[in-house]
Amino acid sequence: MKRDSGFKDCYIRLPDGTIKMRDPFTGTVVRINKERAARLPSEPQEKKPIDLEKDRCHFCTGREYETPPEKSRVLLRDGEYIVYERLDPEQSLADASWEFRRIPNLFEIVSFQYWARNYGYSPTERNVKWKERYLSSETGKAHLLGGTVDDKPLKGVINSKLSSSKRDPSEVGIEEKLKIADAFFSGAHES
Repeated sequence: MKRDSGFKDCYIRLPDGTIKMRDPFTGTVVRINKERAARLPSEPQEKKPIDLEKDRCHFCTGREYETPPEKSRVLLRDGEYIVYERLDPEQSLADASWEFRRIPNLFEIVSFQYWARNYGYSPTERNVKWKERYLSSETGKAHLLGGTVDDKPLKGVINSKLSSSKRDPSEVGIEEKLKIADAFFSGAHES
């Protein structure tokens, strides 16, 4: 049996550093970006019991400062569900009476940068304005870039993302951090 010589495009490194692999037999395509690959532990992690008071997930009530800005949230008011979109930080971070929050993926599989660098994707005017409004607030700036809110020091979601990707946040300039924030306001995982 003679096989097709179409193996040359099975492994491609895209301009943004994403590796795109295609199975020549099934056609299945897998993408691996550097940021997600860097998060994999290099050594086995120590097993320990979960403390339900301390080890709650980042999505739980009271941990809103650890997740990217909410794209939307659902509140129950007088027996009716109300959806709010593109909230300002003072609204979304101070009120923990939500039923559901829709949050951008902190570590996208196919990142905003992937679409921007490889296909020219850019944020909509509506999302640019939302990002500007969010960052014009001291609360929003502290939430994303680090700072203090109500005497509570915040690391900043972008700094946490950089640290998780094994990058030192102090070595990343503000312009790059603001570009990273584009994914929170205009990511393509959902509309």
